[in-house]
Amino acid sequence: MKQYQAAVKDFSRAIDIDNKNIFAYDSRGTVYMEYFNDKQKACADWERSCELGNCRNYQLAKKRAFAIETE
Repeated sequence: MKQYQAAVKDFSRAIDIDNKNIFAYDSRGTVYMEYFNDKQKACADWERSCELGNCRNYQLAKKRAFAIETE
């Protein structure tokens, strides 16, 4: 449906409701990267997803050398 802004808003709302929602962080990161080319926001979400147990996208980003450490 190509409603990427709406998707980011929905994932953000899901995170507001449950800040341990791995799916929401991972998916929002993917939208940031794939549709907005925002590496910083994508990597921040993937890093948080990794902290919660799903490191797939964060590890791929690091491997491709575009992961940004977000301390």
